[in-house]
Amino acid sequence: MNGLIVKGSLLIYVILAGVSIFIMWKNSEAPDALKNTSAVVASLLPILIFGFSNLTPEKSEKTLHLMLMFDSQENRLTFGTYPSAYSTAFGFNESDLTPEGLKIIRTEADLMNKSGLDIVERIVVSKISGRFQFNWDYFFDKMKGPGFNQTTFTPGKMKGKQIIKQEAIKSIFKGNAVYDDDSIPVILQLCLPPNGRIVKQSSENSRKIIFKSKLYSVEFDISAQSTMVLQNGIPGILPRDPQNENRYYASFYTIKVTGTSSMLGRYSEDSKEYKRWHENVLDVASELDWEKINQI
Repeated sequence: MNGLIVKGSLLIYVILAGVSIFIMWKNSEAPDALKNTSAVVASLLPILIFGFSNLTPEKSEKTLHLMLMFDSQENRLTFGTYPSAYSTAFGFNESDLTPEGLKIIRTEADLMNKSGLDIVERIVVSKISGRFQFNWDYFFDKMKGPGFNQTTFTPGKMKGKQIIKQEAIKSIFKGNAVYDDDSIPVILQLCLPPNGRIVKQSSENSRKIIFKSKLYSVEFDISAQSTMVLQNGIPGILPRDPQNENRYYASFYTIKVTGTSSMLGRYSEDSKEYKRWHENVLDVASELDWEKINQI
């Protein structure tokens, strides 16, 4: 309702201002024309101040720490005790972890190069696709219990949508060894706001994934950090192997997640739905954060 009042008031102002300026233009030689013109120009100052104050984009940032574990005895990724809060957060099945399912990982060193980044890229996209497969506007309600987190979601007022099909996702991430392997299942589709799209940028040591919409965008900047031996395992997730203390390795990645609004649409009539989408994407991504998983 407030938006309609504002638009109506501005429309009346523009019409009256336009008529007044037209009259002054036609009577530019009037005795008080210069003084009146100065007053008109001066009146623009508060309009410019109020108008440009709305052009500051809203920005939200989160830094996530993602961990992958490698079993050097079986030469595969592992999520330890299955199922667990760790494996559930990533959404993998055991079949995804075998050498036949992820042929690109053969040694712990592979996790620090292109192969590791390919896997993390796939994890991020699958996590977002899994939650926003059929709708992009949700109200999330979270409940925490002993050893688990439960999330229920209710659809919001979704005004249109953009469906990114499985074939398009695989095409966008062509060159990613995980997506290029047809034996590994891929989420059927991703639902984005109208005219939404995915942009991918790659370099030797990092990946960038951007989910774009007309009012908000969410960017994931992924980089590999380090690898360490898990001689003592991880309590509750990865049991220690007393026969081979150097069996398990952990590789760490930093994911910087940045949500940014457009300059012109931060306070538009659709901004609430788009802002909720951008906040929900950030929230879903945070489920991959090792520190958050470790608290469950």
